[in-house]
Amino acid sequence: MLSHTDLDRLLDAMRATGTTELRVTSGSDLLEFGLAPLPVRAEGAPIPPTAVDVARSPAIGFWQRRGLGDGLSPLSVGDSVMAGEILGYVQHALVLWPVAAPADGELVDLGPDEDTLLGHGDPVLQIRNTL
Repeated sequence: MLSHTDLDRLLDAMRATGTTELRVTSGSDLLEFGLAPLPVRAEGAPIPPTAVDVARSPAIGFWQRRGLGDGLSPLSVGDSVMAGEILGYVQHALVLWPVAAPADGELVDLGPDEDTLLGHGDPVLQIRNTL
């Protein structure tokens, strides 16, 4: 079984190399990962990194925005957030995994629709660096 740290490293390596599919078989065991391809410019070169940080799903489950019974105020596009601030949750069975802001900045989007199924490490929200 892979730990969360192992999964994070594997997904980071896939993103860094532009790998969108990985399939590993061992006897009758099968492990598959799939990621959306990196966005590219018209001339085919990858879009360079910008001053945008991405909050990622900490688990497999369904997206829940904050402010729905958790005592926190709902967020809007353009709101300022601080590193570590709870942006929402990924619900798996009865467990709510918090999705925290990876850095200080301004919220670029509101993420997926409520109850969208997310995989571990999937991008959920973008935060523009406001420094």
